[in-house]
Amino acid sequence: MQALLEVIDPPDRPASLRCTIQAQLEQLRQEELNRYCKRATAAESRLLDEATRSLLQQVLAQHLRNLEAAYQRDGAGPLFALLGAVFGPSA
Repeated sequence: MQALLEVIDPPDRPASLRCTIQAQLEQLRQEELNRYCKRATAAESRLLDEATRSLLQQVLAQHLRNLEAAYQRDGAGPLFALLGAVFGPSA
């Protein structure tokens, strides 16, 4: 998966788009876990954490494969601009 991440976020890029995407998705995951774990037992909370962490990794992996294919097909310029606009800092 690291190779896929480097396709959309090459090591020579100053801004870390990959890290921004992952951080925002992780923040959403944590917010939702906090909401639902208030009503769950400790065992249920652990299970929810494991399940959502796994789901997030699977979703990221699938989309990164799609991004890699788009990058190889069309180049990176428009793709990076779009991703930056979607996941970049809010104004």
